[in-house]
Amino acid sequence: MEIKEGHVRYIVIGMIIVIILSFWYAHIAGKKQDEQYLKSYNQFNQAVQLMTKNQFAEAKPLLKEVEEKHPNSALVKRYLGLTLANAGELKPAITKMKTALNLNPYLVEDPIFMLQFAEILVFAGEKKEARLVLERCKTLPPPADMPDYQQKVDALVQETL
Repeated sequence: MEIKEGHVRYIVIGMIIVIILSFWYAHIAGKKQDEQYLKSYNQFNQAVQLMTKNQFAEAKPLLKEVEEKHPNSALVKRYLGLTLANAGELKPAITKMKTALNLNPYLVEDPIFMLQFAEILVFAGEKKEARLVLERCKTLPPPADMPDYQQKVDALVQETL
């Protein structure tokens, strides 16, 4: 079977059309993805601002919506855990903090995260688990912006006894 010159033209034109349509679709899909990401980014930042103003009830639905779109974000889980804890929902807060730690095991090296996690555990009455987290806190270098870190750790340890 021989391919005639006319058929080659149609094949080339068809390939060019497919390539153009592919680029067009990628552009449209990418633009939509960018819009969704920007919306999540803005919601997350708005929630963080609300948290700094102690408006945890207002931050919670924003963070939950961001969590639905980004279920594997340790940062979102962490902030949602802190929001839940400050709203008095300690058991769900512990679950979110554990999930954040599972998603990002390096959080065990973050002294602020570990202290926050320990505080939530202490307030929830999970003294045994809190002691484990606090033992880890003792081994971490104190953050530069928290000179009283070790005193806070020691105070929490006393609450677990």
